[in-house]
Amino acid sequence: MGDVPVPQDEEQIDERARLKSAILSHTIRHLEPATPVWVKTESTVAEAVTAMVEGGMGSVLVGDPTALEGIFTERDVMKRVVHAGLDAKTTRVGDVMTADPDVLTADDRVGYTLKKMVLRKYRHIPVVDKQGRVVGVISARSVAKFIVSIFPEATLNLPPGDELKNPNQMDSG
Repeated sequence: MGDVPVPQDEEQIDERARLKSAILSHTIRHLEPATPVWVKTESTVAEAVTAMVEGGMGSVLVGDPTALEGIFTERDVMKRVVHAGLDAKTTRVGDVMTADPDVLTADDRVGYTLKKMVLRKYRHIPVVDKQGRVVGVISARSVAKFIVSIFPEATLNLPPGDELKNPNQMDSG
């Protein structure tokens, strides 16, 4: 990643200050954590993938809301299952999940969330309440949506040229 260009005009400086303020002051409550999809450690990878697809999520949590045992993501499918040559129909999620994952609380700031996602290469992080019960999942997509909400005109009214190729189909990006 290269350096971020330094804003040149007053409008760019104002937008940059607005973004910085939002990231440093808003908690992840503003990101609207998604309802998690759950599987058990005994579930197969194939069952977990089905749960992800049906739940519209890129991850599943393993265990239950009062006892988070792990997280299993689409990246885990790629690296720990497919690349390793394992059979998704017989491999247990408990054998390939990330056990005891890092978590966030609803009071954590968006900036802290971004830092954790970037430095640890996370795309999904469970959110827990004060008693440690899982109440949601924050994804990189929810952070991107938050940033877009700060600048809806600038991001949603981009000039032609970078339009979706097939807007009615799921893309792979």
